This record gives sequence, C-alpha cells and structure tokens, in this order.
Amino acid sequence: MEFTNDEKMLIMLYNPGTRTGLILELAKLMENLTTEDKDLKDMIDRLVPKLAQLSDQEFEQILERCL
Repeated sequence: MEFTNDEKMLIMLYNPGTRTGLILELAKLMENLTTEDKDLKDMIDRLVPKLAQLSDQEFEQILERCL
C-alpha cells in the first residue's frame, strides 16, 4: 500500500506506537478540526481506511521505511 508524503508525516507525528493507537489518535484529532481544516480532514479520511486494511506487521514495516 502506498502512502503520500503528507500521510507519512501524519503517521510519524501522531503515532503512539501501534496501528490501532494511531487510528484512535487521528480520530481524536478529527474531533478538534474546524471547517477551515478541510484539507487535513480529507487527508485523515483517506488515511484511516488505509491503516485499517493493514496488519500490525505491515504497519511496522511502513514505520521502518518512514524513519
């Protein structure tokens, strides 16, 4: 699965150490976004389903490539 550079940046910034934890962190972030944050909201809306499709092992491999 391919991630954009912006998606990789979100992963690095909000990752608490697990794939499911990252999904929860992104959900919390979404709660605080305003209508002015439409681009960020759209990016998170695309990123979360990608993360949900990954296994934890695949997620770890992606983290290794991002760092």
